[in-house]
Amino acid sequence: MAVDDCAKHMLETAMKKVAIVGTSKIDLFLLGMEDWPSVSSERAPVNRIEYHTGGNGLNVARHLAGMGGFQVQLFTAYGHHAQGRTVQAALQYKYPIPHETPQEPFAVPIVAKCPLHDGKLHTGLSCIHIDKRKEPQFATYAGVSKLINLDFLLQHITEIQSCDLLFFGGAGTSTGLSFGDVATFLGQVRHAEKPPCVVVDVNLVYAPALRGQLGIVHLAPILQHVDYFVPNETEAVVYSGCDNSRRAANTFNINVRKATIIKCGARGVTLYEKNKKVVHVQQSGLTNMFVDTTGAGDAWCAGFIAHILRKPDAIIDSCHFANKVAAFSTLKIGATSNLHSFEWYQNSRNKP
Repeated sequence: MAVDDCAKHMLETAMKKVAIVGTSKIDLFLLGMEDWPSVSSERAPVNRIEYHTGGNGLNVARHLAGMGGFQVQLFTAYGHHAQGRTVQAALQYKYPIPHETPQEPFAVPIVAKCPLHDGKLHTGLSCIHIDKRKEPQFATYAGVSKLINLDFLLQHITEIQSCDLLFFGGAGTSTGLSFGDVATFLGQVRHAEKPPCVVVDVNLVYAPALRGQLGIVHLAPILQHVDYFVPNETEAVVYSGCDNSRRAANTFNINVRKATIIKCGARGVTLYEKNKKVVHVQQSGLTNMFVDTTGAGDAWCAGFIAHILRKPDAIIDSCHFANKVAAFSTLKIGATSNLHSFEWYQNSRNKP
């Protein structure tokens, strides 16, 4: 084996391994409109259109790969048409980002696993309207009702069990898996001799199709396998059935193994660590400079994962670091247009 190959092998075996289950799609940005276009309008007043990769799984994977120091495996689904090829190109990109000096010289692309399909699988497409620094408006134009199936994940269970951390994005909603399937899968992951740390996020994008399944009764079997549960305030209230996020977190923590962390947008996050005092971790000073908040929650998850794997006992510090990653992600159009190395984020002083 050549010297360079030996060095590369040593580096890769020393890297932390992260498995990610989540969606990969294309985000279509409509920029400069005064109002959201009506369905009947033939021509919307759009100044500019941009396409960017998106989806909770791909967003977290790209941020982690950009930070360097991780072997990232993404379990996702996308079609083989033009949009799917765009996703595939993003997966094959070599990280860390070339304009920075990486600490690890032998960067590797994201390893993606996609279930076999009959050729009818389409890459999801979301339409996002951004104008005059308002919160983005979303509309899903095309997607797939069943993106990832349980059999596909169980086929790769040994690979996932061998990872240091598993991130499951959009549990029970955007991935197309039922809550029961997610609980079964995470239960299998826990059967490992040394199971990975499990971080689970949820979302409400596809929730209307699952109205009858929302509620803590359906979520509890999942949470018993979860170390860190990271919903935002709205998701926490909806999934718990409680009237505020504090009560929701206390309800989740009956089953969660370590902590519930409620993402509060520009206000930062609130950490509800089991049997400890509640801590609010304030967001950075960049929140008044945002351009696009699409995928900021995914950026936060990536930042938290990157830091907690390096310092497993520093949960509050991990939340501070994640806040910084999320804030910087909002300074450009697109969920993963502003990627940096781990060291860059550590050394930054909340300045663009």
